[in-house]
Amino acid sequence: MDSYERPLVVDASVLINFLRIERLDILYAFTREKFTTDMVRKEVSAKSVAQKVDFDKEVSECRIGIRSVVSPLEFDLYLKLLDDERLGAGESSAIAIATVGNYFVAMDDKRAIERTSHLSPSVTVVTTKDIMIKAIKKRILTVLEADTIKKEWSTHHRFRLSFETFESLIR
Repeated sequence: MDSYERPLVVDASVLINFLRIERLDILYAFTREKFTTDMVRKEVSAKSVAQKVDFDKEVSECRIGIRSVVSPLEFDLYLKLLDDERLGAGESSAIAIATVGNYFVAMDDKRAIERTSHLSPSVTVVTTKDIMIKAIKKRILTVLEADTIKKEWSTHHRFRLSFETFESLIR
């Protein structure tokens, strides 16, 4: 099985980045099966009415799924992660489901990434940057389009990537 065929659990930070630029199609190109958690959905919906409407449309059209922490293993891990005051309910639920299922998890928060890597080295963490690079390599975006999005995030949405251009990351 190609590693990109594993399901992707999407945390709020990554989901919001793509919602803000109305380009969830970029996120969707990463893997066939993608979902978020009900806790992440709550976070995303609380940010803005427009974001909630856009996200709910994506869910209703089955482009992204919603999962709850349900198995005893997921629930135990979720509660353990919630005890870490640096992680929220959305991050904790995404990490718990990804860890138990050995799925990809998409997140940008450095503390959450460190916690995930420490907890389960077999879980692959992908970031917004990783998804953009994959989209360029799959020819969903050009480098110029990706750089334009990067600038929009930085200028209008308080999300910054620490490199000049995606060209420097494409090999």
